[in-house]
Amino acid sequence: MKNNTEIEVKIIDVNKKELENKLQKIGAKKQFTKKISQENYNNKELKKKKASLRIRQLGKEIYITYKEFKDTKYNVKECKEIEFQVSSDFKTIKNLFQSLGLTCYQKIEKIRTSYKLKDIIFDIDTITKPVKIPTYFEIEAKGHKTIEKTLQLLGIPKGKVKPLGTKQLLDYYKKK
Repeated sequence: MKNNTEIEVKIIDVNKKELENKLQKIGAKKQFTKKISQENYNNKELKKKKASLRIRQLGKEIYITYKEFKDTKYNVKECKEIEFQVSSDFKTIKNLFQSLGLTCYQKIEKIRTSYKLKDIIFDIDTITKPVKIPTYFEIEAKGHKTIEKTLQLLGIPKGKVKPLGTKQLLDYYKKK
């Protein structure tokens, strides 16, 4: 179970092969490459709190996540995040959420390749549904300074860093 503040950035329009080479050079270890299916839900109360619930299937594993937006500092997004794995199936959880009056506002499928270096998680994502967008990269760490140092270490310019949630990321590409 994860119950903490999520501190992350997204870097858009990345070259996956180049990025994986850089990650390996700094000592990051590949964790997996898997297809992810997820649905995001909310209602009036969750919207007021800038929060949502998510069902995510990662391979055969199913997770429920509560996310509540907290702040953006230096283009780094902070959210309260509570996440846990469940032994139920995707459809049953979806039915539960709908029975509780929650509405699905987003369905996403993506391919994720994940790396880890100490406490830093690196996810390289390619969304394939509802629309295909260019591959992007997330860095999640315990603090802003760690993210800043990691960006410098990887040679990523600050202009590519965006404090976007997935909905905002999809909206960003719709406008382009």
